[in-house]
Amino acid sequence: MAEKQKAVFSVQFDNDRTIVREWRFAPGSETGWHCHENEFIVVPQTEGVLLLQTKAGESKRGLEPGFSYFRKAGIEHNAVNDGEDEIVLAAVKENALMISRRLRESEPILGKLVDDGSLLVVAALYDIESGIVSLLT
Repeated sequence: MAEKQKAVFSVQFDNDRTIVREWRFAPGSETGWHCHENEFIVVPQTEGVLLLQTKAGESKRGLEPGFSYFRKAGIEHNAVNDGEDEIVLAAVKENALMISRRLRESEPILGKLVDDGSLLVVAALYDIESGIVSLLT
């Protein structure tokens, strides 16, 4: 099977708190399988239909300009332009620098990840000298 064309992104804004990426999906293009470490907001700039593929299956998401939606962290997925026109959207997420700062201010960290209805409690330690976050299982 031939590999699909990849969607392309450009960084519109990036500081120590927030990053905004503009994504452009040509018809039939895809992001490729990936997983986000943090939650984010998607702001469609054009109409279209995204095919969202996960390990659990596929679903289609209709897009309308300006009607934002939320995506959870930790779900491996691929997004495909399932239409005949280009799709343009902005993805807004918290910058890794901000997450790192928050980790330093509250070590050790106890948090909850909720994915598909199951609850997982995680603990993490942040090493200030190395900058490494270690998950405790």
